[in-house]
This record gives sequence, structure tokens and C-alpha cells, in this order.
Amino acid sequence: MNPGRLEIVPPWLMGHLAAAGVNKGLFTSDAVAILHEAASGSLRDIDRVAHNAVRSSARRKRKLIERDVVQAILQADSYLSPVP
Repeated sequence: MNPGRLEIVPPWLMGHLAAAGVNKGLFTSDAVAILHEAASGSLRDIDRVAHNAVRSSARRKRKLIERDVVQAILQADSYLSPVP
């Protein structure tokens, strides 16, 4: 698996969501793209930000994780640089 490739991120996220009992995609394509770009393809960083985005969306009772949620996580996270 080449972690630098964007096309592996959606199935990778789905695998993690399935392991948690979620059987549908929660991340919009825009959210996945910004997540991948900000993490420079690092699956560890993608996992960390995605986890925080899921928690944030759940608190807000949102059914999908959209770009604005990922951007808010990135802005609050000093480890990764936010993507415009």
C-alpha cells in the first residue's frame, strides 16, 4: 500500500469505520481530499485527524463529515498545517 496516494484513503477510512461497526461512508470527498493533503498522505496523521473529525461531528449530531469539520480540526491541531 502506498500511503501517499489519495485513492487509497477512502477505502482505508471505510475499513476503520467498519471495524467500529459503521457500514457507510461518513467523509465527503472534499473532506477526504483536504485530510489527505494536510497529512501529506501519512496514514497515521490521517487516522488521528479523522478520529477527531468523527468525534466532533458526533457531538454536533452531523451525519456526514464535511470539509469545514476537517478544517476546524486542522486549525486546532498545531502538528499539521491547515489547508486553505
